[in-house]
Amino acid sequence: MPRRTIGVELGSDAIRLVRIAGGWRQFQVDGWQVRPLPPAHQVDHRSAAVQALRELAAAGWFKADQVVLSLPGDQVASRVVTVPFREVQKIRQILAYEVESLLPFELDEVVVGSAAIHPLETRSETGARPSGGGSRVLAVALTKARLRQVLELLEEAGVDPSAIEIGPIGLARFARALLPAPAADAGGPALAVIELGQSGTTVAFCRNGQLAQFRTISRRAGHSQADDDALVAELKRATHFYELDERSAVEQLILCGPRAAESAALAGRLGEQLGAQPLAVEAAWLRPGGAEEGALLPFAQAIGAALRPPDDPCNFRQAEFVSPRERTRARTRSVGLAAAIAVLAVLGAANLFAHYYVKEQAYQTLKADQRELFAEAFSDVRVVVNELEQAKGAMEALSRRAAFLGEGEPSALLVLDRLTAGLELLPELKVERLHIVGHVVRFEGEVASFEAVDRVRELLRQVPSSTQVTISDARMSADQEHVRFRAELLFSSDHAAPAGSQSAAGRPPTAGGAEAKG
Repeated sequence: MPRRTIGVELGSDAIRLVRIAGGWRQFQVDGWQVRPLPPAHQVDHRSAAVQALRELAAAGWFKADQVVLSLPGDQVASRVVTVPFREVQKIRQILAYEVESLLPFELDEVVVGSAAIHPLETRSETGARPSGGGSRVLAVALTKARLRQVLELLEEAGVDPSAIEIGPIGLARFARALLPAPAADAGGPALAVIELGQSGTTVAFCRNGQLAQFRTISRRAGHSQADDDALVAELKRATHFYELDERSAVEQLILCGPRAAESAALAGRLGEQLGAQPLAVEAAWLRPGGAEEGALLPFAQAIGAALRPPDDPCNFRQAEFVSPRERTRARTRSVGLAAAIAVLAVLGAANLFAHYYVKEQAYQTLKADQRELFAEAFSDVRVVVNELEQAKGAMEALSRRAAFLGEGEPSALLVLDRLTAGLELLPELKVERLHIVGHVVRFEGEVASFEAVDRVRELLRQVPSSTQVTISDARMSADQEHVRFRAELLFSSDHAAPAGSQSAAGRPPTAGGAEAKG
């Protein structure tokens, strides 16, 4: 569905309204209305304006996505200031303080807006490429008293515009819609848009498609030759001041307004006096539905107001003057945003709780399984406090027990038990030293004769798990009553005593292994 916007020019001589369907790139004039008003100095001027707006509202002319009201340029004060940055938000925050010393009003008596923002470019130190600079801002100030009068009039008529701006801004948009090329040409010539009204004349100087400066002249065209001469002189003076101030020559001009069609001869004269080329206003959307040529020229301000983009920085309906409809929309958006944040917070909390609950359940299940396994493995432990630490302590105790007593493989005591069982047929045998190193067992013995040594060899060969028996160094003792010898047993590696196991006497092994003395 195309977007509909309404532009309303609240002039001193008439109320002009234009309805546009579509966007900035593609749009068409959907309808227009004009309601003449009595002169502004008459008592019934305000009541006539209220009545005209009521009639337009009753006919449904204000049913649109956006309604923009345009005020005459002579109702505001304008100043050009330079700020050190380009961000629109920052410019809005400091603009009022920048122009405070330049206005004949106190700051709390006016509403300040930016009619145009022109970025400045400065040369870098190398001079090769332009770098970003500040901005040149055309600031406009409307007194709050006048703004309250306008809002009271609109409220009485039942009209609630979303934005209130000044006519010269609409004239710049009108020219940009007619001539889109200069808007894209950063170095293009300046353009003067001259609106010839019933009670005055407004000239808007545009550069690069935006409003640069404007001036409202109380003289009107077509009234008399003297008035035309005075008007041309005023316009020439205003153009000269603009060219000096902006250092940009005005090379083109466009005539519009209620008296533009009646002042065709004035265009050539102005072009000659201003040194600018008058441009023919020809566009398909200016003659909708077979309208006569020049039928929409009086509606230039209203057309420009209807073409206002939603993010335009100039809007006098700000702070305490914000539209109730916009305030309701903002409140609705805030409530919707708060509701969305609340829903996301609830979903996040629920997800966190579910995640924690699942993890907690898995942890409790794992802990129960661990405790059950601990109870099965260590049945002698009655009180379970910390399964992991208690399991480590029990494993260390079992390791120490296995190192001394043996668990599934020969230990020092098991080897002694096997040797004792194998040599129990030789009660006269004396074992003085016993070494157990890995799977090798060595000892020194003493028997009564060499025949007993042979018997020791045979008995040792019968010791379980022994694979090799060596008897060496057999000799008679000094008293010639005993035979001393050395014996070495090699056990199978699958059943050998572990290296580093404790000795038979319960002492830690020496560097040579476990040792026992008979």
